[in-house]
Amino acid sequence: VSAIADYKVVRKHLSRLKQNVFFIGFPSSALFNNIGKRESVKTERGFDILLSPDEIPPEDGYETWRASVETAPSSQADFLSLPLSGAEAEREAVRQLREFPLESKSMLECVTFLAQLRQLLTNK
Repeated sequence: VSAIADYKVVRKHLSRLKQNVFFIGFPSSALFNNIGKRESVKTERGFDILLSPDEIPPEDGYETWRASVETAPSSQADFLSLPLSGAEAEREAVRQLREFPLESKSMLECVTFLAQLRQLLTNK
């Protein structure tokens, strides 16, 4: 990340995934302002930015860098905001359906819940 721009990397431990997730955030409009003349490839989750060999940090430095990133508190909302796709999204939708207390919710809450499930399953 530092080879492209000086963004703060955040690490969150997501208990449902049982792992740490590292991320940075910035407006999508800023992406191409920061990559300069580097080549980018569109992927299903965004863009991969191709770095030159001299911009790629050595592998043995990864663990040192990883340990230096502060851990931010996580919540279930953080997990639900991660983009899921395919079978992963379907499993999450089934889990949420099983745990949703339908009998104690209003019609509006149920409709809102269904809209969230649709959003999860269509990855929008």
